[in-house]
Amino acid sequence: LITGTLENLTVGASGSAGADMLQQLQSDISMTLRNGTFTGGNLVSLVLQSLQELPFVSGTVEGAIPAAHSEEIASPNTAIEELTSKARVAGEQINITSLTMKSPLFLLESKGTIGFDQSLNLKTTFRFTPTLSLAIVAKVRELNKLLDNENRLVIPLQLLGTASAPVVVPNIEEIMKLGAGKVLQEKAADLIGKAFGKGTSSKSGKKLFGF
Repeated sequence: LITGTLENLTVGASGSAGADMLQQLQSDISMTLRNGTFTGGNLVSLVLQSLQELPFVSGTVEGAIPAAHSEEIASPNTAIEELTSKARVAGEQINITSLTMKSPLFLLESKGTIGFDQSLNLKTTFRFTPTLSLAIVAKVRELNKLLDNENRLVIPLQLLGTASAPVVVPNIEEIMKLGAGKVLQEKAADLIGKAFGKGTSSKSGKKLFGF
């Protein structure tokens, strides 16, 4: 699922031969790979689709991508500039303690587990490049609260499913901590203000909710 130039690989393994060899296998692995490709899907496209499901997003996220990046978004694969990872193999799964993937359009940081059956459970932070982040936020202003100090759009998520067919799920709890909760409050306040004939000011909503 991942191809590229393996620059560094360190493996330390222990276990015993036999019918249950995979269950007994234990190994510490660290690696660095460059100029590669993830063939399990286009991660940028998957993340953009997941953002559309956020309750405070009303604009079309994929429609906010500049034409200059349309080919990269349309590709079925993900280009990798560099991938580094540290993991421990035990109990028929790979416990990833750190994984960093750099791509032309994003930086991904992840940790969690990958099963020998390809099952994924990875807690991930996805950061778009500043140029792409600002282009997205210009069209979908609700995502403005997720910009960091370097104007990178920061998206906490989970990678589930399998390595060959990953499912991207936004981590709502972490997203709310980054400031999206304020956006939801403002939207709720506007709706209540309209319902009570008080315009779109958020002040009336805040009084009703006690915020």
